[in-house]
Amino acid sequence: MGLRFFTHCCGLAVALGLAGLPSFASERHFGFSYESPILQSGQKELETYSDYRFGRDRYYSALDQRLEFELGLGGGVQTSLYLNFTQEMADDGTGKIKNSFLADGISNEWKFKLMDNLTDDFGLGLYLENGFKPDEYELETKVILDKRMGNWLWTFNLTNEPEFHYIHNTLGFSIIPSIGFGYFLVSERFFCGLEVQYWNFWYDTASPITASLFSAGPVLSYSGEDWWATLTFLPQLVNFRGSGLDLLNSQRTQIQLGFSIALDANPAPKNVFLPMPNEMDAERLSKITNAVSLEDLIKGRELYSNNCQKCHSIHEPAEFTMDGWDKIMAKMKLKAGIDNTAKDSIMAYLNALSKDMAK
Repeated sequence: MGLRFFTHCCGLAVALGLAGLPSFASERHFGFSYESPILQSGQKELETYSDYRFGRDRYYSALDQRLEFELGLGGGVQTSLYLNFTQEMADDGTGKIKNSFLADGISNEWKFKLMDNLTDDFGLGLYLENGFKPDEYELETKVILDKRMGNWLWTFNLTNEPEFHYIHNTLGFSIIPSIGFGYFLVSERFFCGLEVQYWNFWYDTASPITASLFSAGPVLSYSGEDWWATLTFLPQLVNFRGSGLDLLNSQRTQIQLGFSIALDANPAPKNVFLPMPNEMDAERLSKITNAVSLEDLIKGRELYSNNCQKCHSIHEPAEFTMDGWDKIMAKMKLKAGIDNTAKDSIMAYLNALSKDMAK
């Protein structure tokens, strides 16, 4: 039944993705490893994650479901609220299969972008998640480092997750370093890569390490204009606490399907939401660069809107400095397929209203 339920969820997610909405989504390319980019102010997304876990010494099949609503707050901050559900089918030790379904609490996530992976040497983010379950409280903290280098993308997460169990009055915790890296294909829509996770768990602070498992597997993702989907296969490969795999307390294989769709009715990437330049902007920019006219800036605004939102949501000029925009354009010019004339027009508009000029 668990596999059938998982298949139905996959079909529902794909169907919703094909339906689409007139908006833009903030892509995620890995299943278990986070990236530093966040939603822009006012952007909203609905995400669902289905984790199918199976393969133990006795029969075991479980499906974890998470339904998440995300909101960009601006200023490099994003928050979300989500509901957790778990269905398990397991051998109870007598050969009988026990089936259980649990509404597994709610969680509140906060994500902070401290450095940008396009304009800085690397991206840096912090992640906090409060998890409230029927029998425990969790506080997950995560440091995120990532970098985009041409068509290559890598990310590193260091996760610490203390959890307080109400019933047993114990404080356990997990430390989980993880790495994801991969390559963009077909105009940045498709992405394929590899995820690696090293899970270490202590049942309580007074006891020695309870579990130490190494897992790794492939990931595939696809990004549309208003939705994205990821599929990750993560088998357990090494058990550092025993001679074989840990199939008593952990599963052999985990498969995750993640799906997201944007909810913005009037998303920021529309041309009308970009600031309109004026004569003073043209005069200020002409004093420090080549002479530009207001008509040049208006043309650059139009080119920026038409060319730079084909594969991702658009950024307002004041988000980055002139130097930052120069780095971004150097990486994105070929991908956007624009010539030098169009590039110069776009850069004139972005520089005229950049963070430097807003001071």
